[in-house]
Amino acid sequence: MPVARDLEALAFVSQTAGEFDASTRQYQAALRIRVAAQGQLHPKVSEDLNQLGANAYFQSDPEAAVRYWRQNLQLDERVLGPNHPDLASTLNNMARVMIEQRRFHEALPLLTRSANIYLAQREDTHDDLAFIFSNLALARRGIGDNGEAETLFRRALKSAQVHDNRLIAPIQTDLADLLCGKGRFEEAMALLDQAGPLMRKRYPDQAWRSAWVVNTRGACLVRQGDNRGRELVRNSAPVILERWKPGTLYGFEVKRRLIAVG
Repeated sequence: MPVARDLEALAFVSQTAGEFDASTRQYQAALRIRVAAQGQLHPKVSEDLNQLGANAYFQSDPEAAVRYWRQNLQLDERVLGPNHPDLASTLNNMARVMIEQRRFHEALPLLTRSANIYLAQREDTHDDLAFIFSNLALARRGIGDNGEAETLFRRALKSAQVHDNRLIAPIQTDLADLLCGKGRFEEAMALLDQAGPLMRKRYPDQAWRSAWVVNTRGACLVRQGDNRGRELVRNSAPVILERWKPGTLYGFEVKRRLIAVG
């Protein structure tokens, strides 16, 4: 399948360059060739579907991302079996989209299955588990289970730190926000002090992430009765809302904080 391989190589290059429309067209063309020549039940078909889901996610099209990943999941279950690590990754990707849409109850069973697949085969500090534990923590917090959420955030942070994963700062920020809500301000602020410079270093092209640290710090200061936090919340909010709509995980919280600070 030299034509399909060439298209997939081009699609990967386009994806890496951020040219997602071109990448999607190339993966779709490769997928049509693969299915016609090798049938639906082929590993490369699964890989192309996975990459198409990633492109849709990067283009802020969550419905299309889930649709591609669901096809990917169904195919992998038939080809690889129900407990293959590739399934765990796809389940986590689908659940992340749902979390960002605040569909926490839908995300939880996917993440639970994903974590169980990994934990049956790998150490609980495996690099991939930083993502899964972090998402599980967000889902648990979303349904109000803050005790379990804190435990999961700490497991995610431990895994991320073992591997110097770029998720360290996002996890620190989310954990700090949770701790502020519990009144554990000193511990929360220490985490935000660590997260700020690390977020700028690891995500230089995603300004909303550093703004999220500032916004969370502002919200935590307001909880402590420190009015300096109001300006931090107000000034950082536009950067976050430029990336996230008000009904999403981060957009919803920013709008709530803006209302709180008046």
